[in-house]
Amino acid sequence: MSAPILWIFAPLAAGLAMLSIPRRTHLKAVLGTGILVLLAWATWILPTVDTVSIGSLSIGISDTLNILGRKFILSAGDRGLVILIDLITAFWFTGTLAVKVNRMFIPLGLGIVSAEVAALMVDPFLYAALLIELAVLIAIPILAPMGKPIGRGVIRFLIFQTLALPFILFTGWMLTGVEAGTADPALILRAGTLLGLGFAFLLAIFPFHTWIPLVAEENHPYEAGFVFMMQSTVVLLFGVNLMSRYSWLNSSADVYAILRLVGALMVVIGGLSAAFENHLGRMMGYAVIAETGFSLLAASLGTQSGTEIFSLLFLPRVLGFGVWAITLSILRSLVGSLHFSTIQGAGRKYPLVVVGLVLAQLSIVGLPLLAGFPVKLALFEALASQSSQAALWPLLGSAFLLTGVLHSLGVLTIGKQRKFAAGVSRMQYLLLGAGGLALLVIGIQPQTVYPALNILLSSIGQLAH
Repeated sequence: MSAPILWIFAPLAAGLAMLSIPRRTHLKAVLGTGILVLLAWATWILPTVDTVSIGSLSIGISDTLNILGRKFILSAGDRGLVILIDLITAFWFTGTLAVKVNRMFIPLGLGIVSAEVAALMVDPFLYAALLIELAVLIAIPILAPMGKPIGRGVIRFLIFQTLALPFILFTGWMLTGVEAGTADPALILRAGTLLGLGFAFLLAIFPFHTWIPLVAEENHPYEAGFVFMMQSTVVLLFGVNLMSRYSWLNSSADVYAILRLVGALMVVIGGLSAAFENHLGRMMGYAVIAETGFSLLAASLGTQSGTEIFSLLFLPRVLGFGVWAITLSILRSLVGSLHFSTIQGAGRKYPLVVVGLVLAQLSIVGLPLLAGFPVKLALFEALASQSSQAALWPLLGSAFLLTGVLHSLGVLTIGKQRKFAAGVSRMQYLLLGAGGLALLVIGIQPQTVYPALNILLSSIGQLAH
């Protein structure tokens, strides 16, 4: 048996089987979460190239699957990445127990997992762009379910993600010459330019970021947050592994300088836009843009510690945006809109929901005692050790984002209403409490979680220049 068959096709088969369950969203959530946790556990304990014995039965496990001349390889180093994708998705599936989502969310989410796990396994590696595009196409029905109009944000999302495809594939053809030993500077410059444009579309780098706040405003906050997290996580892993594979990218000081400039620009643009935003959904979208910038800044360090910071950023980001998206979904269902004019005083009616929202926002900002603080602090220290200006601009962007958070807190608590309102379920309180507690525990005791995460993601390509 080939290991990639299990990790690629098992979620896909489970998703297709769940299409026969017309409703029962909670049942789908439990089944989907259980399947992904089981696959993550199997990835951790099972060998990739060995024989598994069950009584008198011996089953050989191969690490390679050949499809149409392309190889899908689950190496020992890729296990951590597969576990990460499975656990992130399982985390978001668990949240659907508290919020009402599209009935296709779980089945299509499993399809996205299959495509993105395949993207991390495929060889040649640049064919991952095709599988990332497949994940985008699967995500469209989540954001635009049948019977509802397709918003401008979804259309831009599809256009920009699709435009990235030819740039990356054409770069792969050009890189054949570079891999064969051709050191033509003009060829390398053209390949690097096309590759940069491809990733600018994939990562929603300015000025191709406009779809993110639109999707966050027009669509269900939880569904939009899931698509944001899955897409950005796989593309960032794809980009870093790509850099580590090509010495002309990994050893170029200019590439790291561009990453630092673009990362700082995204943090400032995301933070500044959030500071003047009057819609909580769009604010979350701008925070996603800023967080992508922080990952690029970590990659721009070009050191082993920079790669570790890049890896550790995933946990507080997923946890913070998960809690943020749940609270927005609850508020949207209670008051009908996330515009400031509608949610004024909501914090006095639903205080625990707003506490969860503010904790998530402040964790993303990097406030002390919350999950995002230890990693952000390490990032700022590493940036400052290379250049004081390199740390100044992202710090300014974080200050802008904090201004937006305080602005939203003021709007949510304005007014004289003092009576709590009903409408929040016990499951919603339970998940919000668990998420808020996790944000606090990880922030206060980071040494209990981050070392294990660092070991799990040790296979991410090392960057050095």
